Amino acid sequence: MSQSTKRPPKKPKRETEQLSRTQRYYRRHRQKILETNRRRRAEDPVYRAKVLAKDRRYALKRRCETIYGISVADYERMYAQQGGRCRICKRKPKRGLCVDHSHATRKVRGLLCHNCNCMIGFSGDDPVRLLTGSSYLRDFGCKGRLSGRARRRLRDLLISLSRSSSP
Repeated sequence: MSQSTKRPPKKPKRETEQLSRTQRYYRRHRQKILETNRRRRAEDPVYRAKVLAKDRRYALKRRCETIYGISVADYERMYAQQGGRCRICKRKPKRGLCVDHSHATRKVRGLLCHNCNCMIGFSGDDPVRLLTGSSYLRDFGCKGRLSGRARRRLRDLLISLSRSSSP
């Protein structure tokens, strides 16, 4: 018999009995278990913090793997590389960083704060629209908070875009 057609080994009988016994107990006592957990979360701040941290961690893992196709380790590596700061505005957000990705290619580009992620998303990932919006704001005297380094980066970006769009 070939390797691919072999069935996985069966679980020992006791393990399946234990699992079904646990499931039966939970079904019989579900309301009491849920009420005990609710009461404990309400009364014990240490337990509540522990449960919330576990829930956030699970949600991050699920989002990273199912939506973006990366592991939590990949997310943490990007977070460390960026110093916990948004890749665009360089600020440390109060909330966590969002995973920015291309909707066309599904490729992850980096971690952004909520505001910068919305800006990119609402622009439809269109750099021309973002530059036009920037120009519009500058026409009305909005200077923004650009440092000398940021101004140089913006100038270099404008030059590279003008070169790539010219025939």
